[in-house]
Amino acid sequence: MKNNSFYFSHDSNAHEDTHIIGLIMKTRWEGYGIFWLLNELMYQDDMIRLDIRELPKIAFRNNIDAEILQNIVAICLEENLYKEENTNFIYSDRLRRHAQKVQEKREKCSKAGEKGMKVRWSNNNVITNVIENDNDPITLYNKVKESKVKESKGKESKGNNIYVAFEKATLANWNSFCTKYPILSQIKEISEERRNKLKKRYEKESFRDFTSILEAISKQDFLLGMNDRKWKVSFDWIIANNTNYLKILEYKYKSENFSGAGSRQL
Repeated sequence: MKNNSFYFSHDSNAHEDTHIIGLIMKTRWEGYGIFWLLNELMYQDDMIRLDIRELPKIAFRNNIDAEILQNIVAICLEENLYKEENTNFIYSDRLRRHAQKVQEKREKCSKAGEKGMKVRWSNNNVITNVIENDNDPITLYNKVKESKVKESKGKESKGNNIYVAFEKATLANWNSFCTKYPILSQIKEISEERRNKLKKRYEKESFRDFTSILEAISKQDFLLGMNDRKWKVSFDWIIANNTNYLKILEYKYKSENFSGAGSRQL
């Protein structure tokens, strides 16, 4: 299994694809969310494919009804989002094309890195000569400073791309979760206010596994409105601070902890 999670992209207009529209019409947004979960699992495989014999385990690990998962896979095949390979595997042409592009980009970057190393080695020799000969040290300083600024911007851009992918996945996963628990409210978009809070939560490693938070919610009825105040968890409440989501992960809202405690502070 390979680690390609940081390179997997979710197209911003994927929901407008005619094949995906067909999937949504037949399964609503639950199928859309599960489709992207299957894509992530598929992309982690060296052959960019999914063993359908593993579907029961996938359903169990992700708290999905096994029959619903089987049905969504069948619909993905009908809508040509997936294809069959042999008798036990399914795959996505798009994911394989994406993986090929990633590999080509890696090879290109590797070659560029080798070339850059040669240039840096040459520059080091030049710098040494300038220092030893005491020639124009101000020019030398400016060149080195410019190089450091470019390197810093490159790292910042990569970090932003990773966060954008996380944000899109979080939106899709939350809305998919809400289709399974209709008492919860889906969100239309990540507003600027939400983005600012989400970025702060993203700094915590425990928050980045957002699916674990959703799984913990599903096991705590209090968060699903089963309390004397009919209070239920919301996306905005989860991301409001660094405390709320931790309470969920620590199972502070088990029914036995809130017996007759509707007035207890959340």
